[in-house]
Amino acid sequence: YKTVTITPMIGFLDLSEVSGRVPTPNGPIEMMWTVNSSSVEITFVVPEGTTATLQLPSGATVSGRGIRGDRFNVSCGTTRLNIHLE
Repeated sequence: YKTVTITPMIGFLDLSEVSGRVPTPNGPIEMMWTVNSSSVEITFVVPEGTTATLQLPSGATVSGRGIRGDRFNVSCGTTRLNIHLE
């Protein structure tokens, strides 16, 4: 659990709000998101000693981060993103 890949299944089963928690030896990995028309607000928590790669949906852009592509790397802590979907 030193590195993890988080792949949110946005739009799967037409759920507009999703949250989950996975226990790890370093502490829990948490993920929450809310879908708002063409964007998604995502919050995730990565425990200390762990790094994560967020696998974004195809065509997604991350607001305010200048990031476009399918992967976004983060270190430990809480990260909040607003992702626009095409």
